[in-house]
Amino acid sequence: MDKEKKRISILTRALFTVLAVTAAGLATAAGAYACDLCSVYTTVAMEQIKAGPRVGLATQFSSFKSLREAGEEVDNDAGEMLRSSITQLLVGYNFNTSWGVQASVPWIERRFRQETETGTTSGREDGLGDIALTGRWVALDNIGENQTMLRATLRGGIKLPTGDSDRLAEEQHGGELGAGVRFSSHDEVHEGGLHEHDLALGTGSIDYLLGADLFASRGRAFVSLAVDYSLRTEGDHDYRYADDLTVSAGPGVFFTHGPTEHRMAMQLVATMQSKGQDTQAGEKVAGSALTAVYLGPRILYSWRTSLVAHLELDLPTVLNNSGLSLVPDYRLRAGLTWLL
Repeated sequence: MDKEKKRISILTRALFTVLAVTAAGLATAAGAYACDLCSVYTTVAMEQIKAGPRVGLATQFSSFKSLREAGEEVDNDAGEMLRSSITQLLVGYNFNTSWGVQASVPWIERRFRQETETGTTSGREDGLGDIALTGRWVALDNIGENQTMLRATLRGGIKLPTGDSDRLAEEQHGGELGAGVRFSSHDEVHEGGLHEHDLALGTGSIDYLLGADLFASRGRAFVSLAVDYSLRTEGDHDYRYADDLTVSAGPGVFFTHGPTEHRMAMQLVATMQSKGQDTQAGEKVAGSALTAVYLGPRILYSWRTSLVAHLELDLPTVLNNSGLSLVPDYRLRAGLTWLL
């Protein structure tokens, strides 16, 4: 019960942080001076308003070097680490300003150092991840008299089990289910913080994706809110990843306005992620739950009505995990989309 209360407390603080940033952004937008709406219809919203095909690349690099046990940082004597890179090929089509579809094909590369029964070993996992197919619908698209804009978008999709999930079978061979790699050395019991579910390229399950976006602006100021929920099912090796919730929000400002080919904006983004404990054969897997809050800048750029790009740095401010596990030190995300 104490662990559950702690998790609820962390989650409440995380939500409060994200909502506070959103509220600050709304206040900024309400008091900003007006400018041409063409700057608003770029970067953040432009990908949705132009009909036709689109292709893009998106990548996320994550560095894991810190070791935590039940939210408390502990020494990483074995030097365990994980560097994870996920690059996605994005292919989509906008039927009109309201409806669109997209396929996401990820390629995953993971370099790691892991504590095992025979000592510390280094390795690499790479290959195709789980392909996702999504659709989106613009439920609200309103332009006000004072050059204000409000847009709400709903998203839904499915993730297919195309990635290799073989490493999930090895979760069953750790002595104590999901507690990490346990072994004896010099009459002491050690436990590794890098788990097999951290290294698997796929979940082995068909999962369902739900999401919503909100974009509001006035003049050069804007605020955005994105909510994503992944509904997981049981997959290969009787393993079920826990459902996870991501909420991302923050205020921003456009640096350019008026009829110009190059447009740029900057945003302060708070991101909360909450994921419960995985299960395997009905048993909870320790070291698999994480509630985290990230804060960092996002740079947005667009060229004409053809190119959209972004670059974002996420720095963790709150980290609460279950069991013993590696946690992220930072994340770097970037994307480039070409609207044909």
